[in-house]
Amino acid sequence: MENLILALFALVPVLAGALIVLSRKTLFKKKTTGALIAGNLLFFLCFFFLFLFIMEIYFRFIFDSTDSLICTKTSKKWYELHYKANQSGFRDNIEYLKDITPGKTRITFLGDSFTAGQGIELNERFANIIRENKQEWEIHTLAIPGWNTIDELNTIKAAFESKYKTNCVVLVYFPNDISYLNDKGKNKELEDKFNDMTSKNFFISNSYFLDHVYFMLKYITTPVVRDYSHDVIDCYSGATWENHKKDLRTLKKVVQENRAQLLVVLFPFMQDISEVYHYRDIHDKLTEFWSSEGVPCLDLLDTYLKRHEKSLVVNSYDAHPSAYANKIAADEIEEFISANLKTKSSH
Repeated sequence: MENLILALFALVPVLAGALIVLSRKTLFKKKTTGALIAGNLLFFLCFFFLFLFIMEIYFRFIFDSTDSLICTKTSKKWYELHYKANQSGFRDNIEYLKDITPGKTRITFLGDSFTAGQGIELNERFANIIRENKQEWEIHTLAIPGWNTIDELNTIKAAFESKYKTNCVVLVYFPNDISYLNDKGKNKELEDKFNDMTSKNFFISNSYFLDHVYFMLKYITTPVVRDYSHDVIDCYSGATWENHKKDLRTLKKVVQENRAQLLVVLFPFMQDISEVYHYRDIHDKLTEFWSSEGVPCLDLLDTYLKRHEKSLVVNSYDAHPSAYANKIAADEIEEFISANLKTKSSH
């Protein structure tokens, strides 16, 4: 169907142009209103569909980026081109063995799309930058876009049960990791809004360009999607926060029972980084919690507040950390791990 739409965009200007050429001696010599309207309509169809054809070519074959929600066809194309999983099911260009390589210290990053590196090349991801810088470390990245704390807990638990070994687990935390405990009504409303970001119209759903335009318009006019981060604020209080802390403590227990050290890295909402960042209280609660648990926690918020002279996000519609933001994170995380790592390399 996509090729059909592309062919349509190409065919209409050809036909309209042919009609203009064929009728130039008859239609355009007539001074009637009907002839004038018909001539203008042919010119409009020719140039409008030529514009659609050019834009379709660009968004289908040249444009290469993502949106936060992976709603657009261009985002799904990006995943097909750039998101290559290893045999363990995680985005990486190396395979993950269960046993630690002798002489190496294994660092296992555990997270979601921020850790997987959505919207950036694999070698631009903070984990891969650290791997390149610290040859004595064996870096694994157990991360899948869309994961929350329960997904991460279940994954590391299953890994240990399968005899997977690591010296250190670095939980890469993002404030919406608590969203699985959000009010079911709110989650359902948000899910419905997300689903509405993709058009069911035949022409739009089969065109890369029209699909992209539709998403942009919906994104701009749907505040609940554009500012979905506000929905997690209420989660960091009352019973929801208490339940989440129990899950985090369980994760800590699983890691430590398997003779590994737990460290935590906290990413902020990248699109909202400014002097009036609205989620500072969440960061304070999380750092205080991990401090009370005796777990070192690196909060990247203040680092990014000092370093936003360039864009920290992938693009205007994807609030994941850019390559520049990942480079900053890599430097900070590498120093943080080096300062807090207690375990020795495997021999």
